[in-house]
Amino acid sequence: MGPSTGAADLDALWRRLIEAFSVNNKTFWLANLETVLRAQRDPELREQVAAGLRQGRSGMAREVTGTAETELPEATIRTVGSVQLALVSGLMMQHLTDPESAPTADEVLAGLRAMATYLPEEA
Repeated sequence: MGPSTGAADLDALWRRLIEAFSVNNKTFWLANLETVLRAQRDPELREQVAAGLRQGRSGMAREVTGTAETELPEATIRTVGSVQLALVSGLMMQHLTDPESAPTADEVLAGLRAMATYLPEEA
């Protein structure tokens, strides 16, 4: 499947992600954060976490673009996947720490649209 995501698909994606950070899943997400911290002192664990992040970038690029992971160019994984994963990580921390004021899916999308207006022209 080629790039087919539109606003409705990205809205649904962000809603699913935010739901995943709900109180019912809090232990899972906290364990992930604790593992990242432990990995800073354990080289073997760090490599496992790094491998997971590489897979995460690929998966996030797939979710955003609608393109099968095996068909994604490395540049898309490194750009779209990396940025999406960074946004997800930050949003997770906000929802775990202060869920009452963490952004909604609508606010995330509005923020992305607003940020895009400030991007410099490509060289």
